[in-house]
Amino acid sequence: GNIAEGCGRSGKKEFARYLDIASGSATELEYHLLLARDLRLLDNSAYQPLQGKVCEVKQMLTSLLRTIRSED
Repeated sequence: GNIAEGCGRSGKKEFARYLDIASGSATELEYHLLLARDLRLLDNSAYQPLQGKVCEVKQMLTSLLRTIRSED
């Protein structure tokens, strides 16, 4: 939602702000996955691939943010 909304905004600075929000949401999801594992709502075999995907998304967001900010 944040990325799509940010794309519709004018200017790279505003788009970067929405990417920052998306990155924060990914970090929050990372925490919730860890909590679910610690509470034994997820076993390790379910947690590991989900954690890997969240980490991958965070890396992509960081890379995109770096690119957007370097274009200014």
